[in-house]
Amino acid sequence: DGFILTTFHVTGKRHETVAERDESLNPIVMMHGQACDATAWVGEGDRRVLPLPFRLFDRGFDIYLASNRGTKYCQQHKTLNMEQPEYWAWSWAEMGIYDDVANVKFVAERTGKKVSYLGVSQGTVQMFYALAKLEKEFFADHLFTFAALDPCTISIDEG
Repeated sequence: DGFILTTFHVTGKRHETVAERDESLNPIVMMHGQACDATAWVGEGDRRVLPLPFRLFDRGFDIYLASNRGTKYCQQHKTLNMEQPEYWAWSWAEMGIYDDVANVKFVAERTGKKVSYLGVSQGTVQMFYALAKLEKEFFADHLFTFAALDPCTISIDEG
């Protein structure tokens, strides 16, 4: 829908050559939570513990850190700019059916494999929506697994 996304590919440790990946494993797209971007997976935190993307990488997985539209690394659009109200006229639903689809498609085409998607908080609810709308049309052919960490859901008390 015109948003230009940035997805980071973990290729190795600083000052080392690109590490070989375990070809038997499916690549992983990791999607951040609300008010974050891809750097949330590796940013602030206990430096005595290796961040999850790097632990998965060390175990042989091919890791991609995605960001949603409007975040620090995804502020471009083909025809709109951030000052226009139309630029901001979207919700987690569009993040699911456009951003998640774009990231999964990109990684699947690049690797030739079905993709595992690991979402946290908002990253889970947008994939829940995307699966509800596009499971048979897209995800059945492109998604291997979906891990929903800290699902972002609501309940309605009608009492």
